[in-house]
Amino acid sequence: MHPLTRPRLLRGLLIVSSVLAWPMASQAQTEVRLTEPEPIEGVTPSNSRFGLNVSSTDHLALHQQLGIGWVRFENAKWPFVSPARGVYAFDGSVAPWNVDVDHIIGSYHDAGFGVLPMLFQTPRWAVHESASAAEKSERDSPPHDPNDYQQFCFQFAARYGGRSVPTAELMSADQATGKGAVKYYEIWNEPNLNPKRSDKPPTWGPWRATMEDFWPFFRAGAEGVKAAYPDAIVTSPGFAGMTPEVVDSLRTYTYPDGKRPIDFCDVINVHFYSGKYPPETAGKDPNSGDELGVRYEEHVRRLTEWRDTHRPEAEIWLTETGHDTGGPIGISEAMQAARLPRNLMIGIHNGIDKIFIYREKGSTPSKHAAAGLLRNDNSRKPAWYTVATLIRQLHGAEPAHQLLVENDNIRLYTWTRGGQTLLTAWTIEGTEPLGLELGSVAVTDAFGHTTRLDNTADLILDDFPRYLTDIAEPAALAPLVEAARTRSAQRRAALDALAAQEVYLFDLGAGIEPVSRHVGRMRVYDKVSASLPYDPQRGFGFEGQGRENGFQHWFRPLKEKHFAVVPGGVAFRFDAKPGTYELSFLAEASRKPQRKLTLTGGAKPVEVALTTKNRDAHSVRITTTGDPIRVLGDGEFILRWVEAVPISK
Repeated sequence: MHPLTRPRLLRGLLIVSSVLAWPMASQAQTEVRLTEPEPIEGVTPSNSRFGLNVSSTDHLALHQQLGIGWVRFENAKWPFVSPARGVYAFDGSVAPWNVDVDHIIGSYHDAGFGVLPMLFQTPRWAVHESASAAEKSERDSPPHDPNDYQQFCFQFAARYGGRSVPTAELMSADQATGKGAVKYYEIWNEPNLNPKRSDKPPTWGPWRATMEDFWPFFRAGAEGVKAAYPDAIVTSPGFAGMTPEVVDSLRTYTYPDGKRPIDFCDVINVHFYSGKYPPETAGKDPNSGDELGVRYEEHVRRLTEWRDTHRPEAEIWLTETGHDTGGPIGISEAMQAARLPRNLMIGIHNGIDKIFIYREKGSTPSKHAAAGLLRNDNSRKPAWYTVATLIRQLHGAEPAHQLLVENDNIRLYTWTRGGQTLLTAWTIEGTEPLGLELGSVAVTDAFGHTTRLDNTADLILDDFPRYLTDIAEPAALAPLVEAARTRSAQRRAALDALAAQEVYLFDLGAGIEPVSRHVGRMRVYDKVSASLPYDPQRGFGFEGQGRENGFQHWFRPLKEKHFAVVPGGVAFRFDAKPGTYELSFLAEASRKPQRKLTLTGGAKPVEVALTTKNRDAHSVRITTTGDPIRVLGDGEFILRWVEAVPISK
């Protein structure tokens, strides 16, 4: 039996010299050689889809060998270049960090990489209030004045952009300008990760304030960059999370002049992590805390459609994604090597334009510190080799179809290059037969070793992707392509039908930031303060008196942080069109361990038992012929959100 058709069950890694060995189902071992990848020619920032998060030039040669075309520079931080108001130095002279930004950006640019600097964090002189916590927390505090941040972004783009500005406007001692090294600029990083929403803010997160506070600074930064370099490309902040719900505040926040944040960004910039779970089936992003609901690939499609509707000329960049090999969300190095190329292919195939792996180096067992392609001792993890293979196999290839097969454990993607079809294939876990006869093919494994097979009948897939090229019988894929087109049309029709229906979404409490959800299309929750009375024209509110708002910052999703405290006998009411609804809500008992909630509006009342400290949503089905829907407790309870989504018959 050929090694490519032999089942593999990954139990661990044994690395000896340049040989990687995995225990097999038979307890025998098959060896995979970790050989140096073939050189790759013609990679430029314009044709490369792949990048890496970097902080130095220590591994520049390895990054060239890997084959990426981009780097995201993590240390273009405001405190690192500005020790005082009106003073800027980019040569590494700013203590205590001494980061030579000139050298790092110049070296990557001269080596042919595209450079995306992250313009974020706040120097001590610009902080709104002196932080009593650690210095890093101070750097994550909002600046006092948007004009200060705008000046930083102006100075940075004036120096590294492609246009010289008058020396009178420059604040560095050498007054260098127009270096032409940076065209793309990222305005802050993960401001939505763990924002301040009370008088006692969390001690971590790169923006310790609300998104309402952030958006004026975003505009100031974007306008500063463009003032220095009008042809610059500005990305949105790197959002923690990648769902359309996460980025929707780009369109829902409105400045006093009527403009929105989306008007000031040229690239939609998002992040995604799947933690301990495969990217195909992960139900939660452990970095953002988002409950994904649908699969990663579906969220990417929805994000692409959101972009097409609201900013069609913008690209989508996934500037952080990866898989830790240690720490609270860590997996094995073997799993990292298998899952990372799959993660990248899913993103690219479903509409993401560029993907940056987090990160160049790290094996320390703490969150994301172990996500590196290199270990702390600078040795290469197996994932370095599987990513190198992916880059070479997909260079110049364009996404075509995700093929529909009955076995949901198998993923098949087709790509086109030079008029030829490339098929990438893998399982989510375990082994499965390909189940397709494509005749003679060239099969390249995840580590870049190519073998010619006379037929594919016995090809066994596992969770390491295979790349099938020079396919003798590509017509055998035609029925699967047609099924994929039919499925895509059915998906779009179902979403369009749902988009046309009435949906009821309510965010309880005193929160003012918009909260969105994709239900056929993007929709914004109605805000319901605890003091809001029912009004027939509005169609929702409270019936009764004596209510108050509450807040708990440790609840991760924004709609869960704020809540209304509802006394017994007081009902939350909303009017709904006749129909059958999935009525979901997050509620918990207050003052007593248990409460009873009664839902009316259907043929008969529905009772739900509540407990204290509940984090799980309740869901019931209600059919109404036009009666109002009421949520009523037998005593005081906490209500965080309510949703009513129509169910198709």
